[in-house]
Amino acid sequence: MKYFIISLLIGLSLSVRRVSVHDPSIVKDNGHYYVFGSHISAARSDDLKNWDLLSSDYQNPANNPIYGNLQSTFKEAFKWAGYNEGDNAGGYYGIWAPDVMYNEEYVWADGSKGAYMLYYSTSSTWRRSAIGFLVSKRIDGGYKPGKVLLYSGFTNTGRVNYDGASTIDTTYSKSYLNIKTLMNAGTIDKNVGTWKVFNKDGSWNNNYAPNCIDPTIFRDPSGKRLYIV
Repeated sequence: MKYFIISLLIGLSLSVRRVSVHDPSIVKDNGHYYVFGSHISAARSDDLKNWDLLSSDYQNPANNPIYGNLQSTFKEAFKWAGYNEGDNAGGYYGIWAPDVMYNEEYVWADGSKGAYMLYYSTSSTWRRSAIGFLVSKRIDGGYKPGKVLLYSGFTNTGRVNYDGASTIDTTYSKSYLNIKTLMNAGTIDKNVGTWKVFNKDGSWNNNYAPNCIDPTIFRDPSGKRLYIV
């Protein structure tokens, strides 16, 4: 009897279509379930048991079915996180833990509303990363660049090679980081010496501010605000 049960379980397990998607985020849309994960992997299911891959780990960096051309789609994020450097070999390795939601309030350039918003993180190191979002009118592909929202790992020490072989200039004053704009608007203190995100030597204080990765998106109880955690 024991061997019969084991054989039955093996048979059942073999009949299930399995996929590999790590750091999974699952969303239901139009009766289908979608899972999005790190390194550009994604899959779809009708029953949460049998899955079909839409994009596998490290697949098609030039023409991915979900993200298109990675260098184009993540161009702004790669300015900071780097493409094909450090831990981000080929670009796809450093795209981590996306989270997808449908936002009926998103307004397109033509005035139409409603978009799938895919929030992602991209990183080359354990402290220099970025979080941004992509938008699409369908959940399973066609995503276009939105904006990069959050950065971590910037410094007050100029071009610092503190990330292995990286050549990225980590200075906080880089224009695309938008920090000077926030300083001029009075949103953050112009006296950099007061910033807790810097250690005494001007490097990123990761004990105070964590690495900017793995976003999860949710609305507050009023439904009017979105939060990233």
